[in-house]
Amino acid sequence: MTPGFVAAVLEGFEATLDAVLERLDDGDLKREVEALQEHISSKRQQFEATGISEPVTSAS
Repeated sequence: MTPGFVAAVLEGFEATLDAVLERLDDGDLKREVEALQEHISSKRQQFEATGISEPVTSAS
């Protein structure tokens, strides 16, 4: 897998979480999903910025 592919997959996760957040009332679960979305966004940005052409074998 290339970093670009991983970034695209993570972007899809972000969009899915956007749809989930629209349906959640305020509360602990919504805050947890927002935190997860922020974490995924951060990781996606890291993959987009790497420019590394080596395959990705695991996520940290």
